[in-house]
Amino acid sequence: VIGHAMCIDCPSIDEVRTFLSKDPITRLFASTSDDDNDEEKEAEYLEIANSIPLYRWRHIRDHTLRMDDGRDGNPTLVFGLDHSEEAGDEGHPLRSEKKEAHLEYLIRSERVIAAGALHLPTATKEDPSSIPVGDLVLFNSPSRDDAVDFAENDPFAQVGLYKTLRVHRYNSL
Repeated sequence: VIGHAMCIDCPSIDEVRTFLSKDPITRLFASTSDDDNDEEKEAEYLEIANSIPLYRWRHIRDHTLRMDDGRDGNPTLVFGLDHSEEAGDEGHPLRSEKKEAHLEYLIRSERVIAAGALHLPTATKEDPSSIPVGDLVLFNSPSRDDAVDFAENDPFAQVGLYKTLRVHRYNSL
């Protein structure tokens, strides 16, 4: 196990933090003991939850993209974060320049489970001012090499949009 990724649909960041403070995996990182009172424990759990990086995932709701429901290959997650030094109020300029090519690539692959941009979190999920800073793509792949090849051949990756690009297998709970 290398990590824990959760997609949570909540109307506000405060509700996400509260939810995370009650997550059993989050609570594993606490240093509280059975001798501590409940208020101290809850405060530490919330402090841990506040330290977890959050992104707002705006997944693409286009049915032509979501062709594969997990029948072919192993579920794989690609997590890419943009180079932030060139990002403006609309995100990195390469993002808008290559958006259509990126979407075409995902659609033509016919193996995407879900995909969408990662945005900086805002107080509420309806806030349109959130800036795109990366992507999360869930897809099926027959092998690790194939998964890496798929991620590296995405037009966003080809033009150097991502500072960080990670490929992981995942299990749905």
